[in-house]
Order: sequence, then structure tokens, then C-alpha cells
Amino acid sequence: MNFRIAFALAFLSVAVAGCGPGSITVTKGDRKLTLFEPESTTVKQGETVQVTLKIARDKMTDPVTVRFEGLPAGVTADSSTTMPNGQDSANISFTATAAAKAVSNHEVRVIADASGGMVAKTAMQLTVKEK
Repeated sequence: MNFRIAFALAFLSVAVAGCGPGSITVTKGDRKLTLFEPESTTVKQGETVQVTLKIARDKMTDPVTVRFEGLPAGVTADSSTTMPNGQDSANISFTATAAAKAVSNHEVRVIADASGGMVAKTAMQLTVKEK
């Protein structure tokens, strides 16, 4: 029983490993998906900012769909963005309404999904300032 637990923990440490600061790599077989943490971003109430999101694929050609969870009240992001094979970055729009609550360094979850159950997650910091 202890051997099985040790094996499972060793497998998990190989299957999901950091690829340096600000990124996470998910491995399934010989396929790899790396999601890089977007830079911290500031948006003013009533305005829109663009954030560049980057991924890396290794031995996979599947499209990757990116979504965001935990946005501050009054802030929206592009609902979901799909990067087809050959595209490794996308510009995402974050829009704060005029009534968005001012927050500092709010953590937003960034989730990248590829077929076959490959899911990479990271976070970014989003600040909303008064206009």
C-alpha cells in the first residue's frame, strides 16, 4: 500500500510540474501544455485593457481554450478564447464598468483546456482603479 501511494505521488510530481517562475506545465504521455502567467494588470473604471496570454505546446496539435474565473465585480473578460494549432498567444480584453469596485491585486484564475483532459491553471493579479 505504501508503495502505491509513493508511486502515485511520484507520478503526480512528473505529470504537473512548474516550467519556471510564472508558468505551469501539464503532461499527458509525451504531450505537454504550458500556460504562462499573464503579467499583473490594471484597468480603470469604464475602460478596457488588453492582456497577452501565452501558451506552449509540445507534441500536441489540439486547440486550447482559455477562460477566467474569479473576476472582480463589474469586470468582464473575453468569455473564452480558443487558440488553434500554430497559435501560441492571444490578446484578451478586460473591461471594467464605470461602477466596478476598486480593488488592488485581485487574484483571477486562468484556465487553459485542451482535449484529452489536459487542463493547466495559473493566476494573475488584476487591479481596478477609480477613473
